[in-house]
Amino acid sequence: MILFIFSDKPFASNTTYIPFKDLFISLKYIMPAKGINYDKYYIITKAIQYIFAGLFVWLLAQKVHDLFITKRIIITHKKLLFITLLLLILIFLVPDYIGASTGFISSRLMHFFFIFLIIWLATQHVPIWIKTMVFSVTIIVNILVINHNYKS
Repeated sequence: MILFIFSDKPFASNTTYIPFKDLFISLKYIMPAKGINYDKYYIITKAIQYIFAGLFVWLLAQKVHDLFITKRIIITHKKLLFITLLLLILIFLVPDYIGASTGFISSRLMHFFFIFLIIWLATQHVPIWIKTMVFSVTIIVNILVINHNYKS
């Protein structure tokens, strides 16, 4: 990817960038998770949104609590977090379409972003009751996805 981006090829052809607002909306509503029918996937991606938001709020509250108790913040698995944040930045910097050779780059980067985000969130220390709740909601969401895809 790095060799391709820094070669002369991307700049010689027609490049298209998605506006910042559209990229932000795609991330917010987890557009890469929406498949065959956007309207039916709304409830599914809404559940995933709440899971991500809930885990972020929990981790943020935990880190703020640690800051006041120990006077320092301990971030585990910094390499995974770095890769996740790098992918997030690349989503906004890399063009979505580069000539006739590649397209849907932003969507592909979003897939990788969410994969690494899920991996990083899975490596964080959270109480067992939160893990159980997230696991239960994830199972229900997966059953809804399978049911929707089977019908479609």
